[in-house]
Amino acid sequence: MIWKLREYLAEINLKIIIRNWQAGSFFNIETAKKGLVLISFSDLNVVNIQEIHKLIKQVSPLIDLKFLSYIKNTKALDNVDLPEEWIVITKKDLNFNLVPKDISAFSSDVIFDFTTKFQFPLLFILLNSNANTRMGARREWNVDFLDFMIKTDESKGFNYTARQLVHYLNKIYRNNAA
Repeated sequence: MIWKLREYLAEINLKIIIRNWQAGSFFNIETAKKGLVLISFSDLNVVNIQEIHKLIKQVSPLIDLKFLSYIKNTKALDNVDLPEEWIVITKKDLNFNLVPKDISAFSSDVIFDFTTKFQFPLLFILLNSNANTRMGARREWNVDFLDFMIKTDESKGFNYTARQLVHYLNKIYRNNAA
């Protein structure tokens, strides 16, 4: 019952943020120093962090990437060995209306949103971040908030989507350099 109230308050808060939200500009990510990759925790087993690092470094060689997920049930973390660049926020890290208590801890130049399911805390980070550019896979919940997005065949998996994003970014930067 309390969780439903928290979700209701989060929905109201989200509507207020969306009403006042302004999109960023398409920042040249080649010079980005900090990047944040939003990933649904349920996709942890299918994400190849080394491949994502390698791909994104093709278009942004200076970037330091962190991966961020949210999980409501902290017991699921008990048997998981996370890489050091992976941050998981839990309900303990949220205020009552499901906004992360310290959003500034997730500051970055660019955010890559590869979430496969809607989660209030990750959407709040996407919207409240100081990132110059937000990009990622087109989903029903983020379509209005990404500066650059791609739509791919979800059945081909997370790493395919990341490869496609980098492929199109490379095309854009090569065309702009010509």
